Amino acid sequence: GSITLNALTIANMLSDNQHSVPVAIGALANSMGSVSVRNTSFFGNVSTGNQAVHIGNSQGSILVQDSIFAENGSFAGVSPAEVANFGTSGSLCTEVINVTVRQNNSSSPAMEVRNASCQSLLANDIFWGNNGGNIAVVFAAMTGVVNSDFEDLGEVSGTASSGLISLDPQFNSEGGLRDASPLRDAGIDGVPVFSLGAYDVIGNPREFGNAPDIGAFEIQEFIFANSFEPTN
Repeated sequence: GSITLNALTIANMLSDNQHSVPVAIGALANSMGSVSVRNTSFFGNVSTGNQAVHIGNSQGSILVQDSIFAENGSFAGVSPAEVANFGTSGSLCTEVINVTVRQNNSSSPAMEVRNASCQSLLANDIFWGNNGGNIAVVFAAMTGVVNSDFEDLGEVSGTASSGLISLDPQFNSEGGLRDASPLRDAGIDGVPVFSLGAYDVIGNPREFGNAPDIGAFEIQEFIFANSFEPTN
């Protein structure tokens, strides 16, 4: 059946077993349904023998949207987070939309995206400030990457990409964007390829301003040219 996570915080889960992942969502146990992870925060999950967070499917779609992965760690030489579709065939089967990946710890890139027989799409994402690298795309030719911010653009070489940038996101202490961030109002609405979520990772309206922000958080304040709010 299908698996849905929405508006959750999953934090400080630990595993020291090489055959166990502390946070495993879907994986091979999910045979035919979809896996949907929305508005979810993954903080401080650690594995000494495997990934800290695994989101997988074997015969259906995967959607990871409006979510943040931060301060997760793996000390097994693998990525702290993995999004993997093992058996689905056809066109688009995995979407990673408006996701922030920051301050994760490993000798390997913070997130691994893996699809062998169908297409992945990454859009409006931030991969920045992770030890060991930011992203590993295992099947680059099967992956489209659009309108996202990468600390190292070379990590997505070989993908079908457009609108990529490499600019300091100017994070605040919570992983959101400061008001002056270049990623503010820099996202795209995705029509007709993908759909924006209604809310950001903490439940604020996703579209606030001229366009959606890049990353998991949406700034909820207006900037006025004269630095003052208008009065009636």
